[in-house]
Amino acid sequence: MKNKVKIFLILIAAWAASSAIAAPAANIELYYAGHVFRVPANPAVIAATGGDDNILLLRYSSDKSKKYLAFSNMKSETNLDFGCATAQFFEALFTSRLDTSCHQEVLNSFKKTFIDGRDVGKWSSEKLTLYFSIHNEKSFLFAFDATGKSIKIDSDFLSKTELKNLVNGVQ
Repeated sequence: MKNKVKIFLILIAAWAASSAIAAPAANIELYYAGHVFRVPANPAVIAATGGDDNILLLRYSSDKSKKYLAFSNMKSETNLDFGCATAQFFEALFTSRLDTSCHQEVLNSFKKTFIDGRDVGKWSSEKLTLYFSIHNEKSFLFAFDATGKSIKIDSDFLSKTELKNLVNGVQ
């Protein structure tokens, strides 16, 4: 009888361990540029560069350059001459709002990269205005807050729903 009880307890322990492994991991909160985002748990690698771009990379695969989620400040984008403020430029790009102060050539170039052949649009929350460019190979979010901070988020594996969940309820 004692052996049956031991076997039963071992089976329960094995089942519990396999259930924990098979269960999807919850998202975790990530603090970046003064905001809290909900990112997938258990990244395999976390890397940060610091500096003006302040790039933060979370990789969810052992393969380099696969299954990543990256956050960066868009300060380096100021090297580009948008002809208007960065937030105005992305609003004009994603909403087709004509802004005569933005450089049309740069808008056209960005349109080829971020608009054509992609699922695009705008999400708004209490803290951020976000423009999304979703594609099956690489997706981008461009986020702007009221203080003027601009954040670029890109991923090669998150779906539109997962990206929306990443920024839902940003604090």
